[in-house]
Amino acid sequence: MYAPRAAALFVLGAAAAVAAFAAADSQARAAAKRKRKRKRKGELESRKYEQRQRAARPKAFDLNAFARMLEGLGIPFESYFRLPRPMFDALVDRLRPHLARGDPTQGNRAAGHIITPEQRVAVALRFMAGAMWQDLIIAMQPLSKNEVYNCIWMVVDAVNLEYADEWGYPRPGPSASPEERAAANAAYAKYELRFREKSPKQCLVGAVGAIDGCIIRTYSPGKAVENPSNHHCERKKTFGLLLMAASDADMVIRYWNMMFTPKTHDSTAWNQCPLGAWVAGGNLPYPYCFLGDKAFRPGNPWLLTPGTVAGTTDAYKYVQSRGRMPAEQCFGILVRTWGVLWRPLEVAFHRRAPLVSTLIHLHNVRRSAGAELDIQGGHEVRTRMCGGRERVQWGIKQRRKEKGKVVNAVVWHWAPAMDEEGRPTELLDLVNRGNPSESAVAPGRVDVPPAAGTRQERVKMLEDAVAAAGVERPPESRRRLNRAR
Repeated sequence: MYAPRAAALFVLGAAAAVAAFAAADSQARAAAKRKRKRKRKGELESRKYEQRQRAARPKAFDLNAFARMLEGLGIPFESYFRLPRPMFDALVDRLRPHLARGDPTQGNRAAGHIITPEQRVAVALRFMAGAMWQDLIIAMQPLSKNEVYNCIWMVVDAVNLEYADEWGYPRPGPSASPEERAAANAAYAKYELRFREKSPKQCLVGAVGAIDGCIIRTYSPGKAVENPSNHHCERKKTFGLLLMAASDADMVIRYWNMMFTPKTHDSTAWNQCPLGAWVAGGNLPYPYCFLGDKAFRPGNPWLLTPGTVAGTTDAYKYVQSRGRMPAEQCFGILVRTWGVLWRPLEVAFHRRAPLVSTLIHLHNVRRSAGAELDIQGGHEVRTRMCGGRERVQWGIKQRRKEKGKVVNAVVWHWAPAMDEEGRPTELLDLVNRGNPSESAVAPGRVDVPPAAGTRQERVKMLEDAVAAAGVERPPESRRRLNRAR
């Protein structure tokens, strides 16, 4: 009785087991199918993602496309990079051997492109024009902060290396050959000719350079030096570098030195720098000399300053002051052109002097080619305040008595109008508007024949040339000088 029932239950159990196995197998097959489908979809999505990423990877820097973009935005190429396009291309070609680095295969694998010399120079020039590294990351293709600064310092080192012997006054030593001395004399004669051509009635004789000092503002060097306070200039109320420079009449900086702290007096720094020591040793051929302002001690025959000898004429002081203006104009053009100098330098201490040297090299490249930069669209930069007087030198104060109390007051002076490159646009008269019959010799002066090669002889030679040309200080300049006094 129970056997058929047991057999029936067995059959039913086996059927149920078979059905359950079939269902489980079907479910497993469906899951495997879904898994294969997801895998294929994932592979497809992965391939599409890689294609999108490959398409989104930046291409190599295209200078022509970037120039067209600037033109479309109405930004002149020269205002953006501070160099005209032909000068930019020439600079890249000259620096290419120093900048062509890296493995192209690795560069393509890592970032999709290599950093070309054009891109490195563009990044460096834009940084020197005043851009921050954040701006360069956006404008010059996706670059890391690290790579931005790598480009900057590679270009700085390349420029300083490539142009190391481009400028400078020739300094033949005691063992120099006659050919070297003849080449040096020819170079000095060329510099002297340019000063003479640009002077009133070509009366400035013997000058081959104008010297002056300038403080390049920086942040405190901190722990990079033993005593950071030595790099603070109390007169300017800022940390800085003392830049001593000598320029020719075309405002090309022929010599510069930054080996002294800003606490050093200009005269001391110049006498101890290599060129100053070489000239002071009597190596500069007669009758050549340098021009400086009153900050330089008139103790050497190679340096003419205003009022070097008692009784010098006003016309001599006027011509001498005009002759040394290129040095001051160089500093104005240098700072006005390169925006990185518009604020204190915040790069590492050991990078500051090389960066300033690079800016000077690029300034000389521009001046040698006669490039004129128009940053503000040709508008004359002239700020008049305090009844027509300007604050000529920031941070200079003097003590004066007011209502019985001694107070500190800002020094204001009359100054000529300047254009956007720091060049004066007034008091440039080349015609003697005074009475030509008036004597150019100061009253009460006794002319004593000076010894050959002395400072007095150089001053007498310049005074005779000024008097022979009939040059006098223009009346407008004389009135302003009297008001300033």
